[in-house]
Amino acid sequence: MIKATIFAALLAVAAARPDAPRRSYAAPPANTYSAPRSDDSSEEVAILRDDRVYPSAAGEYSLDFETADGTKISESGYGSGPDGAVETQGSVSFTHPDGERGQIR
Repeated sequence: MIKATIFAALLAVAAARPDAPRRSYAAPPANTYSAPRSDDSSEEVAILRDDRVYPSAAGEYSLDFETADGTKISESGYGSGPDGAVETQGSVSFTHPDGERGQIR
């Protein structure tokens, strides 16, 4: 009788075993990053002028920048706005890809 009980218990355990394979956890793949690639059509442009006057205690500053392709940036600021805010003015001129000149003031 004991042998029959042990045999029945083993049979019950074997029958209760799941048939599906065990699921295992796999770590997610490591994050990868590819740096942006520049077009081969881009070219370096020489800087002809880079004059900067860094902000004073009053907030005054200026910047004049010019490149060989005709891009010009001129900006200045001074601390005369409300609550000591720095007011800025300036302009940017550049050449569009089609050769037309553009300017922002």
